[in-house]
Amino acid sequence: MSGQTEYFGLHKPDPEDFYDIGRQNANADTMDAALQRVRQTAEAAIPAAQKGQPGGVAATEHQHRRADISDFPTALPADGGNAATVGGKTAGEFAAAVHTHQRAGITDFAHTHPKSQITDFPAAIKNPYALTIQVNGVPQTTYTGASAQSFNITPEKIGAMATSAISSGSNANGRWIKFPGGFMIVFQTVTFQNVRCDHQWGNIFTSANDIRNMPNFPLAFSAPPVITRSLSPMGTGDCWLMTKDTNPVVDYRVTSGGFQIARGSHSDYITVTLSVIAMGPY
Repeated sequence: MSGQTEYFGLHKPDPEDFYDIGRQNANADTMDAALQRVRQTAEAAIPAAQKGQPGGVAATEHQHRRADISDFPTALPADGGNAATVGGKTAGEFAAAVHTHQRAGITDFAHTHPKSQITDFPAAIKNPYALTIQVNGVPQTTYTGASAQSFNITPEKIGAMATSAISSGSNANGRWIKFPGGFMIVFQTVTFQNVRCDHQWGNIFTSANDIRNMPNFPLAFSAPPVITRSLSPMGTGDCWLMTKDTNPVVDYRVTSGGFQIARGSHSDYITVTLSVIAMGPY
């Protein structure tokens, strides 16, 4: 049979008793009430003038400021360190949260920084190898990339003919191109219709007379030029050019002179186009 404690009457179960929650709760309530009476008795014994005052007695529930704690540390240790170090490193060994780097101080590139955080970032990055521009073997300028540069290459600088030195034009008699030094090229194209090719000469037929109505050159040469002619038949079958010219008074500085055509059969009406290129001094 269970008993009770001597002073507070707490229930004491026997070894063979089952656990009784009600009795355990009753014991807890009895102890709580007894402790409350002790606290009230102790507080009643302390004069009110001494409660919570310097040199007096602290209230049962009270707080302290950090200044009231005599051994409060100057720094709290971080995980893995003590009050003075973290991971064996002092505060001076750590960079500020916002900081910059000089390019020479970056020993590896395991991390990145925007350009604004690099204090000595150059305004321009030079090429690893300089580019030297030469004209006819003479150095003109060297480009390194340090700054913007421009170099104007003109025909005169490279020994070429200036565009302004060449002139050209045309009129009803053809076109011409003049070059420095007095050299000229003339182009002419003339179509002849109803040319008779009825003069037998061996096994071929030729135009009976020289065709002498080639127009003058668009500009005259100062000396007889080198003349090249080419003939294109127009729907009359094959024919070819004969450069025979029997007129001894032709001024080849002014005109390319006459010509004859030939073909393998007789024809009274042939249409041909003659193209002339003349080159010489003017």
